[in-house]
Amino acid sequence: MGQMTVRKIPDPHYAALKRVAAANDRSAEAEVRHLIAQHVGGTTGFGSKLVSKYSGIADQNVLFERDQAASDPVNFE
Repeated sequence: MGQMTVRKIPDPHYAALKRVAAANDRSAEAEVRHLIAQHVGGTTGFGSKLVSKYSGIADQNVLFERDQAASDPVNFE
């Protein structure tokens, strides 16, 4: 697992980080890990994002008619 040291964090930013971490019952280090996970990939996969986005649809058993026409074969030349 990677490690990093962050220097020259302005005092107001560091104090705010400590307040947010305390409000979330985490250490400042744990809060930074949480923020990094949220902003650069996180733990939410594509499927979870789709479910979240469309979870408000009233009828979740909607069936769409598929086009049964044959498609053209792929030409790689």
